[in-house]
This record gives sequence, structure tokens and C-alpha cells, in this order.
Amino acid sequence: PILETSRLRLREIKETDAASMLAYLSDTEVMKHYGLEPFQTIEEAFDEISWYQSTLKQKTGIRWGITLKEEGVVIGSCGFLNIASQHYRSEI
Repeated sequence: PILETSRLRLREIKETDAASMLAYLSDTEVMKHYGLEPFQTIEEAFDEISWYQSTLKQKTGIRWGITLKEEGVVIGSCGFLNIASQHYRSEI
């Protein structure tokens, strides 16, 4: 689903978002909160998108791209992981 606030739109992340994702996933300051090394290549961004898509397909998670409504480029992401639907539980 697409979620909206007055300023933001949360939507599915697609392969066309790889460059904008690389922009923030290669930022040292951002990645220190992920516990990962900053991304170096566009291929790493494509791998991340593929992982997001696989968790949705397997129904174990969902990840939204956070965009500013006016611009439409992905500036971050959020979502749920390790969904346990039988227990109505997930990680944010």
C-alpha cells in the first residue's frame, strides 16, 4: 500500500530508485545507524531492492521508500521485518 502524510509518500521501492538509494546508503553518517559499511556501488543498491522485494513476496516483511511528495525520489526507507502473522508480531 501507499501511505501518505501532508509532506511524505511511502511507496514501493523499485529498481529505478537505485541511484537515489545509493545516495543515502553510501553516506557514512546514515550507515552508522544501519550497522553496515556504506554502499560503494549501484549493484549493492540493486541487491538491497531485491531483498526488499523478496521479503514482500515471502510475506516476511515490507519496506517502503520514503519520498518527499514534491520530488518523488527515495530519501530513506522504513518498514516491518520478521513478520509473524500467526502472532500478530513484527520488527520495525
